[in-house]
Amino acid sequence: SDNNSQPDGYAVTVVGGQTNTTGDFGFYYAPASLGDRVWEDFDGNGIQDKDQYGNYIEVGIVGVEVQLKITYPGDIVVTVVTVTDAKGNYRFDNLLLDDDHNGQGEGQPVYEVSVKDIGGIWRPTTTKAGAGDVDSDLHGGAEATVVQGEYDDTYDFGYYYPARIHGYGYADRDGTLMRDPGDPGTSNMLIKLYLDGVEVAVTNAAADGFYSFDNLKPGAYEIRFYGDNDYLTERPQEGTSEAENIERNRAEKSDKDYAVIYHTVYSGDYYREGSFNQPLNAGYRGTGPMSSGIDLRAYAAADGVYVEFIAYDVEADDWVSLYLVDSNGVVIWFDDVFIEAGEQQFVRFKVPGLEAGQEYDFAVRDEVGKVWWVYDVKVGTLKTEMISMTNSGVVLSFTSLPERTYTVQWSARLGTFWQPVVTIKAIDTKTTVVVQPPDKSSPTGFFRVVLQE
Repeated sequence: SDNNSQPDGYAVTVVGGQTNTTGDFGFYYAPASLGDRVWEDFDGNGIQDKDQYGNYIEVGIVGVEVQLKITYPGDIVVTVVTVTDAKGNYRFDNLLLDDDHNGQGEGQPVYEVSVKDIGGIWRPTTTKAGAGDVDSDLHGGAEATVVQGEYDDTYDFGYYYPARIHGYGYADRDGTLMRDPGDPGTSNMLIKLYLDGVEVAVTNAAADGFYSFDNLKPGAYEIRFYGDNDYLTERPQEGTSEAENIERNRAEKSDKDYAVIYHTVYSGDYYREGSFNQPLNAGYRGTGPMSSGIDLRAYAAADGVYVEFIAYDVEADDWVSLYLVDSNGVVIWFDDVFIEAGEQQFVRFKVPGLEAGQEYDFAVRDEVGKVWWVYDVKVGTLKTEMISMTNSGVVLSFTSLPERTYTVQWSARLGTFWQPVVTIKAIDTKTTVVVQPPDKSSPTGFFRVVLQE
């Protein structure tokens, strides 16, 4: 035929006196393509890591919607969406530089590729961390350059899954170098988290010593425990059964005023099955020191707000001071109390101007002049509720301060004498007790719980 394109190497028959016009060859500019991969950046370095054979070792994320926005002259916008396959790969084909397909002159469209929807709680990783074919591009939109006849596979998008670090500060009373049942926590101990030498989070240990840092990106972290290094236990020796126990002490002394655990976090640690979720514990010898030598609590009572702390290993008879400070560390109130030397002493202050449920910062100057900082102390409330009343007695539950002594009192009617019924020492932040009204002939009446001095 005279109007179709012939295969390359077309054989032509020439006859004298005639013209053969069938040797036609048609060409077109091949369309362009772009794409590559959406992947989980396991170590958070912004690079698609490969093994020694050049194979990716970080998995792709399946089912991610990737969007290509094409803006033509005259602000005509066409949007195309595709979905990543089982390996996290995606690709946009049949892209041309302009309407007349010649790849020249004005009128070339502008391309922008972005992740449209990844779902879940994935977080974008570091961008532009290395070479274009392996690093992560801007997740919100990366301008793409396409060339007809070529496939550009440099548009990659890395994500990580948030991770968590957690553990306990504890007193290793039996010297096992592990946190055992019954070991008390280093309540209120200051704990700081550092990434690449920069402080990224601060917390205080709970009453049982528990701490956690959430929503972390992958990286090499330092966890700094501001306890007394003189009391820090050793880490178990390698090869022993203690060294394999997940509750072991992992902290080591630094040359500063804190102990430290070095730990590398990977994508999804703690939250996903099979990831690292072991506690990172810091153990201290003996019954103290708790919270860097000071246990501090605040609670609202009927006549105001009290702040109390337990001072451990008090070295001498002397004065200790409590300071209420603002967010800039400026003292706005203080008071002093004289205490005696001993293994532990309770110290209590009535602090004006504090409100239940609010958080405040304090500083304590101990008997040897050392200052301890305690941040974000929440003013709790002491509440009592009746759980049940049976022939065996009345079951009462009340919020309590660990290691403090309480007396449950009874009165037949309000305005009359309160009679002590039972005295109990709290071991946790909530205490339950069974009591009997002293007057068997009058099972009705009123109970109250009184904190002893």
